[in-house]
Amino acid sequence: MMKRLLIVGAAVLSLPLAGGEFVLVRDHQPEAVIVRDADASGTLDRHIEFFNAELSRCAKTALPVVKEAGADRNRIIFRLEKRPITERDAFAIDFPDARTLRITGTEDSVRWAFNHLLEQEIGIRWLLVPMKGLYGPEINHYPQLKDVVLKAESFSDRPAVSVSRAVDWRVTGFMANWNGFRRTADSHMTAVDVFPVYKYAENSSWPQEILPVIDGKKLVMKKPAKPLSPNPYIAKGGYDQRWQPCWSHPETARLAIENILENLKKNPQKEVVNLDINDNGGCCQCGECLKAVGDKRNMCGYPDYSELYWGWVNKVADAVTKQYPDVLFSAFAYTEVLNPPSFKLNPRVFPRLCIELSTLIDPVWGEKRLELIRDWCDRAEMLDLYDYMRGIRFFLLPRIYFRSHSRILADMARQYKLRGAYLETDQTAFQGPQQALILKMLWNPDTDVEAFLEDWCEHAVGKKAAPYLREYYQRWEDYWTGEDIRKTAWYKTVRNAYMQLGECNTHTYALKKGDLKKFRALMEKVVELAETPEQKNRAQVLMQAYEYSELAATAAFSEIIPPEGRLLSADNALELLEALPEALQAAEKFRKHPLLPFNSNQGKSMLAAANGSIGLVIPFLNDPKVRERAEKYSNDPAIPATLRAQFKIWLGFKADNLIENGSFEEDKPLAEPQWTRPMEGERDDRYASDGKYAFRTGNGYYVLNAKMEPDKNYLFLCDVYLEKGSGEGRFSYHLGPAVGQIPQNWFYGKDLIPTGGTWNTYSAVVSHPAREGRMVDNLIIRLWLDKFESNEPVWIDNLRLYCLDDFDLSAPPSEEKNLFQKFWSFLFGD
Repeated sequence: MMKRLLIVGAAVLSLPLAGGEFVLVRDHQPEAVIVRDADASGTLDRHIEFFNAELSRCAKTALPVVKEAGADRNRIIFRLEKRPITERDAFAIDFPDARTLRITGTEDSVRWAFNHLLEQEIGIRWLLVPMKGLYGPEINHYPQLKDVVLKAESFSDRPAVSVSRAVDWRVTGFMANWNGFRRTADSHMTAVDVFPVYKYAENSSWPQEILPVIDGKKLVMKKPAKPLSPNPYIAKGGYDQRWQPCWSHPETARLAIENILENLKKNPQKEVVNLDINDNGGCCQCGECLKAVGDKRNMCGYPDYSELYWGWVNKVADAVTKQYPDVLFSAFAYTEVLNPPSFKLNPRVFPRLCIELSTLIDPVWGEKRLELIRDWCDRAEMLDLYDYMRGIRFFLLPRIYFRSHSRILADMARQYKLRGAYLETDQTAFQGPQQALILKMLWNPDTDVEAFLEDWCEHAVGKKAAPYLREYYQRWEDYWTGEDIRKTAWYKTVRNAYMQLGECNTHTYALKKGDLKKFRALMEKVVELAETPEQKNRAQVLMQAYEYSELAATAAFSEIIPPEGRLLSADNALELLEALPEALQAAEKFRKHPLLPFNSNQGKSMLAAANGSIGLVIPFLNDPKVRERAEKYSNDPAIPATLRAQFKIWLGFKADNLIENGSFEEDKPLAEPQWTRPMEGERDDRYASDGKYAFRTGNGYYVLNAKMEPDKNYLFLCDVYLEKGSGEGRFSYHLGPAVGQIPQNWFYGKDLIPTGGTWNTYSAVVSHPAREGRMVDNLIIRLWLDKFESNEPVWIDNLRLYCLDDFDLSAPPSEEKNLFQKFWSFLFGD
């Protein structure tokens, strides 16, 4: 009966037994022992040590660990079993007699049984991950108990998502408190599991048959600059990006099978083989691969290599499982191989869908992605998930999707064969219980979300303060799921494999005037009403997390700039300029905030983008009050030098343009196209914002590069003109500080709508910190024109890139007209 309960379904069994109670501790003294079998492993020892350590935090004592116990003592015993990877997390607790608590399960699932006792019986709540330098284990709730008495009731449980459940890799140890455990391999491990770097890299013996043709040339693998690290995750670093094996060549499958079988023979304990594609493209463009791909594109717009890739995966899995039938094959469904193939996969293939689940609430892309998930369910026996629930590392406001994300996770587990999940998250208190809730839902999709949140808030800050904390989080969820966020440039990336990470500031523009005061008022009530010292401490930690967002939003003018990212009037522009002193004060405090080190580049990109967004006032420099304020700031020593340089450049002071021929005065190409057709057009003197010529074009795409140094600030400016206002036409720019051709981050101006009959000047500030081994040396500039009518010309002119740190603030004004003068002259003449 017990084994059948462990295998069938995800139901929980709870039956009362005679006796009613099982005593562990009485008056701070142990009343039970833990019986450890002599042949038990170190894994069981670690679980016992964890249980005793947590018990000690509550009862100030631990249970003795013994080899055998007398009949007169309460004892915890284990019945350990070997189970397949898909059933390894099931456990059961029962009481064969009045003196015995028995845990039945695997060495892994003993931990989940202990978690159940600690949380549900003893009352511990693991609220937040301890953060070195900020707060330790005391951040969590440990009831102080003189006696520890359990209900003597049988209980069994197993997770719905049964193979792997994991969040941020930085909390690998702590997430086990929430029943999280990662069994699938790390990402992009082809250079370890399939074509190992240790075999091919140091002696440059890469088989030519597996190497791709890229841009007409056979890839030549570089020798490692130094001996490979013994750590495979480090060793693969130079070989897991920008190339894929040639999946059409028969040798690619044969050699993969040979290498994997060799690896499994040496490591018979290995249960998961990683067949992920490498990161960042590099698919083979040989004749056979291109013939198979044709002109097919997948839902994210990538060339569709799925038939080739998943066919290769199947060949490998079919051959290997003949000798190792229990091995799983983990493989990303991502970018060029996102779509499912036309055929069913080997049942041991575990496709890992790279999807940002929060986008499933979008009325258009949500349905498209659900269709993708359904199609995958038709092709695979079970699905893995790679989700992007990033927080403070890339965002300035807490991304809260408690209810919506939980509903989607539950549907995935119940309806769509979800048996594994890894979610990119961040480890701070920034998103409150988001990580804990995710892992609870993966274990049990029937978790009552509202009851969980109420319990979490009450244990965190107490019953009086809890309603205010819950309302605080609900307001953030309303923000991220509301209508205004869909108007922002950040949200335009909803069609991407994942929403833009590291995007600077536009995701904050859905804040309305007064929102920050409302958030602060709620958090002040939380701080005021928290009762115990532990609750007060947690309230302060959560208030600190809010203040990070408050400072960032103030520095970024988030309540002033409308969601669409453009100012609506001269009054709106003046309001932004008048808010500059407060924004600068907030920026200074933001630089010192204790959570800033958890930001991907310590907030430098955000602050640069905030300065760049001041350029939204450019169209209103004809207004006397706006111009007067801009001139004042350009000479104010209290304003940072790089910002004064911006104002001076906008007002016409001369600076060195780092973009050669940016005003198209010379008859030569400015840039080459990258992976879409170039803009079709020509130099034209009908309209020009600088000099005699501009570039007349239509829908299309440009890429150019300019020199850039790390730790310096650059101002990018671009002028766009069309004769009449366009209903659908959009202009976008992407600015990527890069090492060679590898961008390190992107600054976006996306789906901007130029005004007809005037030159539109777009402005952005870009910077990137110095990083050892990744020192940026150029800026990739991408310009898009999209959705204009076929007969609707658009002019681009005066592309400029200025290093603000090198600008001479003492230089006299240029004799050339400033932006305001050009605008005025264009409208009314000289």
